[in-house]
Amino acid sequence: MSRKLFYIISISLFSFFQKVTAQDCVLPELFTDNTGQNMTVFFSSNAIDALSSSSNSPYIVAFSPDGLLVGSVSIASADLQGGQAQMAVWGDDTSSPDVDGLSAGQEITFKLVDGISLYDLNLTFNGVNSYVANGILPVLGASVELNCSVPLSG
Repeated sequence: MSRKLFYIISISLFSFFQKVTAQDCVLPELFTDNTGQNMTVFFSSNAIDALSSSSNSPYIVAFSPDGLLVGSVSIASADLQGGQAQMAVWGDDTSSPDVDGLSAGQEITFKLVDGISLYDLNLTFNGVNSYVANGILPVLGASVELNCSVPLSG
């Protein structure tokens, strides 16, 4: 029985560390596009403080349900305004055939890029997390979970 338990624990730990330091960890870049319509996501100082970033240039990225990068904002201390941050998340430009942003009602996924690590964000909103053109979505609180880290070479 104890040998079986040892194997289960060993495999679980191996799986965890493989996820955390996966070779295929890709850190999203900052979003630089403009589709013509957006929504503002406002990160309160409580939400920013809960992120506890450790690098000099951390930033938050936003994704559509299909994994399309639709926004980003730096949360480096020099870029914060009163400890707060505002992010534009971009809607789809319906005049083009390509889907290049969020559609009305779509849920937004947020991640934190901090140095060589990518974190999944669990955010608490004052409202519903869904895209509304010209809308405002306040973020009141946050927690993070490590998704992956880029291995250091050397």
